Amino acid sequence: MRNIIFVDIDGVLLPGKMHLFNRNRRALEDFMAGSPDGIVPYFDPVAVRMFQLWSIHSSAQIVFSTTWAFGLQSRVDFVKHIMASNDLNFQYHSHPVTPFRRTSNKLHNVGLWIDDYGRDGDNYLIVDDDYSLHHINNDTMQWLDDKNATALAIIPDYNDGLTWKHFKDGCAHLRIDNATMLQLEFGITPRSREDIERERELLHAFF
Repeated sequence: MRNIIFVDIDGVLLPGKMHLFNRNRRALEDFMAGSPDGIVPYFDPVAVRMFQLWSIHSSAQIVFSTTWAFGLQSRVDFVKHIMASNDLNFQYHSHPVTPFRRTSNKLHNVGLWIDDYGRDGDNYLIVDDDYSLHHINNDTMQWLDDKNATALAIIPDYNDGLTWKHFKDGCAHLRIDNATMLQLEFGITPRSREDIERERELLHAFF
C-alpha cells in the first residue's frame, strides 16, 4: 500500500491570514503575472510542520493539486523550490501534478490522476480548500472503488488554514503511530501503568 498526499498551496500552506505578510502579497502578484519564478512565499509554519510529520511518518509520495504547479515544467520546478525553501523536502511521485482542465474542479483533477497513476490499494490524503472534494468523504467514487483505494479529503477554511483536528484526522487516515511519532520527534515516551502507579505512591508518601 502506498500513501499519496495531494498538496494544495492557497488556503492550505498559504491561507488567507498569511497575506498579512507583504512578502506573500508580492509572491502572489508575481504568480498572477505569470512569472515562472520570483519571490518565494512564506508558508504557515504550523501547516508546514503538519505536512512534514504526515509525509515523513507515513512515507508518503507527494502530488501537487495546486494551480501554482499547472503548466510548464519550469513552474513545477519553481513550486518544488518553494517547498524546499519552506523546509518541505518531499518525496515526489514520478508524476507530481494532477491533470488540469479549465472546465474541471479539483475533484475531477484528482480523479483523473488516480485513474492514470493510482494502484490497487493506494491510500490518498487530499488536502485542498476546494469544496468539490467533500464528495470524496460523503459519496461513492467509482475511481476509488475500481482500484480498491481509500481516500480522505481535508478541506480547510481558506482564511484560517489547517487546524489541530485536521492534523489528527490526517494522522489517523495515514495510519501514523502516534506513540512512535512522539518518541522520534519529541523524545516523549509513553508512560506504563507501572510508572503511573509508582508516581501515585510517591505522591501519597510525601503528601
